[in-house]
Amino acid sequence: MDAVYERAVEVLWAFFEHREAGTPQVVAMALGRDPDAPVFRADVNKLREVGALELVDMPAEYVGTPEVYRVTPEGKQLLREWNYPVGQ
Repeated sequence: MDAVYERAVEVLWAFFEHREAGTPQVVAMALGRDPDAPVFRADVNKLREVGALELVDMPAEYVGTPEVYRVTPEGKQLLREWNYPVGQ
């Protein structure tokens, strides 16, 4: 089970590192994964369920743009607990 958590935290870290372009496509490419793969999507969904990621509201004029996520304060705390250098 730890491998599942580790994989999800790696996804969370990638979203944190790519926070200026926090799309699943950018993060998946950075990790060498397929953004449409069921395992990757499950990791993103799980991170949303636990409140570590949230979908950013896009203005109406951006209809059709990819999903954009941001790491929440809870997500940053989770990264700190896994010893990622997030800062305070």
